[in-house]
Amino acid sequence: MDNTKLTMEIDYPVLATKGVALFPHNDINIEAGRVFSKRAIRKANEAFNGTILVVPQLDPSVDNITLKDISNICCVGKIKSVRNFENGIIKITVNGIHRAKINTLYMEDGVYYSSVELVEDIETDPDTEAAYVRTAAKVLEDFITKVPNISKNIVERLSRGIGASEFTDILSQVFIKDNAKQIELLNELNIVTRLELCIAHMNSEKHIDDIENEISKKVREKLDNNQREYILREKLRVIKEELGDVTPSDRDCDELRKMINDNPYPDYVKTKANSEIKRLEMMSTASAEYSMQKSYIDWLLNIPWYQKTEDTTDILKVEEILNEDHYGLEKIKERILEYLAVKTVTNSLKAPIICFA
Repeated sequence: MDNTKLTMEIDYPVLATKGVALFPHNDINIEAGRVFSKRAIRKANEAFNGTILVVPQLDPSVDNITLKDISNICCVGKIKSVRNFENGIIKITVNGIHRAKINTLYMEDGVYYSSVELVEDIETDPDTEAAYVRTAAKVLEDFITKVPNISKNIVERLSRGIGASEFTDILSQVFIKDNAKQIELLNELNIVTRLELCIAHMNSEKHIDDIENEISKKVREKLDNNQREYILREKLRVIKEELGDVTPSDRDCDELRKMINDNPYPDYVKTKANSEIKRLEMMSTASAEYSMQKSYIDWLLNIPWYQKTEDTTDILKVEEILNEDHYGLEKIKERILEYLAVKTVTNSLKAPIICFA
């Protein structure tokens, strides 16, 4: 597109985006669901030869935008394709042409329009730019090895000797995922500062990616160990059944493990219970310790760790139940009723534990 055509006093349709920014030298897909966004796309194609202002919102949760809700700098875009879906969503592919400064924002016939002025990159010393580009390229080389499914087209574009401005815009579009960081890069006109931000953000993204990979590795290892233990135990159980060596202890432990796996106990309870079951397996069923250990595990698993009941706050009802179920014990019942009355009034559990010796 000839940029001189955009300097005319024409207000263009605005497409406000949530969670994504468009940069010059890039093509992206955008899905539009809001009525004014779909109208803006149609208006751009009908009256502006596909030219549209792609403006990122500062807060994606805002639906009806004002000037303070959008970025000061937008990207003039050219709609390349439009696809309509049955659910009402319109998906477009748009090419970023040039940065522009938003001057006004208003709605007319259900479409947001804005007057803009094109803004140019602030260039600095070529040697300084070249040094930053080399540094960014080294960071990018390490970054690409850790990020799967990078488009071959992107890699080819970055490796064919493009200018510093286009280089930063491709990095910002493809490798920076955080919306706030993208908006920061879109608004930055100084090429060297933009390169500095790209390097810092890519290093941050790489660090986050390393942490996520480490977490995934630990989860995988834990799952693999649990799966391995399960398979070995199943094989051992089948072998014992074939040999007729299944003992009461085996049946007890299997039932307890099934109880653990079938119920949503807290992780720390599961860890403790499994540890106690392993101790149980080492004991003889004829020993007194076996019965005590089995009783302890049963008690541990039958405590209401995850079950909940509704509290009864009707003091008269509580008093009636206490009188029906317990003969005498007047002082104890009186103390219980006092405790519940205070709890009901204060709506707080911060109270001494009642102990009847």
